[in-house]
Amino acid sequence: MGTEVLEQTLQPQTPPAATGGQPPAKPERKALKATSKVGWRFRRQLAPLAVMGSTFTAGSVLNVFSTPWWAVLATGAVALGGAWWTAYVKAVSFWRHIQAAAAIMAGTLWLMEAVMHGVAQPMPAWLVGVGGVLAMPWWWRHRIRNHAAPAPVIDSDPELIELWRTKVSCAGGPLEHSRILEVEEIRGGWSGLGEVTKGNYDRAVMATKDIGGALKLKTGSITIEPSPDGSLHLFQVLVQSDNPLQEVHHWPGPTLDVATGVSRIGLYTDANPVKYRHYRPKSGPVHDLIAGSTDAGKSVLVKLLLAEERHSGVIASVLLDPQRGQSYSESGWKKAVAQFAGGIVEIRARLQELRDRMYARNELMSTIRWVDEDGYEVEGIEEFTPGDPRHGLCMISVTVDEAQTVLADPVCCALIEEMIGMSRKCGIKFRLITQVPLLGSLGNSMAIRDAVAAGNVIVFRTANRLSGQVAFNGSMPVDPCTLPKEWPNGDTTSGLGYIFGPGADRPATIRTYLIVKPRQWATSGTPAALEPYSGPPVAGGDGASQAAPVGTKTETDDDSDQKRTGEHAVLVYLAEHDGSEVNRGEMVGHIQANTTPPPALRTITKALTDLVATGEIEKTGHGLYRITERGKRRLPEVAA
Repeated sequence: MGTEVLEQTLQPQTPPAATGGQPPAKPERKALKATSKVGWRFRRQLAPLAVMGSTFTAGSVLNVFSTPWWAVLATGAVALGGAWWTAYVKAVSFWRHIQAAAAIMAGTLWLMEAVMHGVAQPMPAWLVGVGGVLAMPWWWRHRIRNHAAPAPVIDSDPELIELWRTKVSCAGGPLEHSRILEVEEIRGGWSGLGEVTKGNYDRAVMATKDIGGALKLKTGSITIEPSPDGSLHLFQVLVQSDNPLQEVHHWPGPTLDVATGVSRIGLYTDANPVKYRHYRPKSGPVHDLIAGSTDAGKSVLVKLLLAEERHSGVIASVLLDPQRGQSYSESGWKKAVAQFAGGIVEIRARLQELRDRMYARNELMSTIRWVDEDGYEVEGIEEFTPGDPRHGLCMISVTVDEAQTVLADPVCCALIEEMIGMSRKCGIKFRLITQVPLLGSLGNSMAIRDAVAAGNVIVFRTANRLSGQVAFNGSMPVDPCTLPKEWPNGDTTSGLGYIFGPGADRPATIRTYLIVKPRQWATSGTPAALEPYSGPPVAGGDGASQAAPVGTKTETDDDSDQKRTGEHAVLVYLAEHDGSEVNRGEMVGHIQANTTPPPALRTITKALTDLVATGEIEKTGHGLYRITERGKRRLPEVAA
């Protein structure tokens, strides 16, 4: 019995796919598929044979139909045009100019002869012979190479490799101890795989402009980035006569994949799409930091992102702009978002509402009961996914334009600082827009800066070198300050920049899409709706309290007592230290130790925020507070 089981185990098993009831593929289909795969693999090597075959066929057809002399001249003109294009535009070296011109001219002469005098059957041997001789350099450049061996110098283009050796990797050159392993012709230039034998690919990336100068290239015509396979010793070189990013690419429309939270916002130099992450499923939103100088492209990108959010069905947009929304008025985005606030007073009120929503969502999500996939009843949801049927909440994306002005207000800064570290768990995202991404522009708050720097960081052209280094935390060997203000033809480079974030950390230049007719996108689609707000009336709103979301806790007499107790304790403590600044930590510890019953930390934090907002206390520094005359006058009222 044991022997039979062992024999059955050792017998080869049928793959599951073969037992699924599908009939085996026909031999003809298999042969056709294998032939097409081989043909595609060796397409470059077969190209000269395809050209000779098509030339012979064209000559035969034109002769059979007795083509007149003027058609022959037209054919010759077209062929000569192709020769000029191939020899003087597409080719990248002198010898390739010569080879391309000779090959096309020979084909042109043979074609005209065949049209006027006919062709012999089968294909003339001299056509194959001469064509084969002219194709030898092509076959040599595109021969099959063994990539599994240690990377030798592949002599795919002797001229380019020699130019790199003498101008770039030579002693004193911009990238010593480097070499080009292989070169490939592309449209308008060439692409190469290089290697640094000392250091890593960061050296090549940082030397991009110096390498372009050594090769006598134009601004923006060379791009260097890490190798696609992630090897630290390899880098990719892309040289094109005209930078593809010089052309403006229009936004194709909403591209957000709700399942992954990723959309496309632009293109890299190699025409690959730039990915942008709105949120990560089962994790939460991803904060943004967008920086750049005037006319660098910040507002255009924000309008694109607002359009993505409006048409997503799972994201509600909140726009805060101390300039009263001037940059978004003509396109209609002030009325298209779920909420808009202009001016510091209105922004304070909206941020206070967002803070209340955050805590209401925290309470709702921590008390929801649901049954997991194993059949266990669970209380609470630990992560946020937009549109999750367990809570039915949409994601809230808060765009803060001119963030340096908003965060200069101590009330706004305190509210954002309180929320930005906790808001992701309940689906609230912050997008900060500023010209200079330094700490001073972010309210001098390391908590705010660290939160946004951990998300999507998009930096357009900047005015100084320090901005890029600070924004990317030294993780990107690029300098946004070196991006040109204009292309050589005088066109603007608006939208040109770099992106660092989840899934988009290539140290390569990007250009964001241009959204055409933004008003059309602002007035169409079905935007996600915010849950009803339960709290005090919001300045600039309709002035009416609304119903609370299902499952949230409304304010009761107990809540009012706790709020009054917390505010009273804060005012009393600050009044005892009249005229001097008080440290928040010392104040909280004293209040909790000497108040019966001791108020919760959340109650004291809310009391501080509310009292600063009403002007009864003032924040004099980071974590420092002082009572005002208004607070002294209110103290007896709170105690009562």
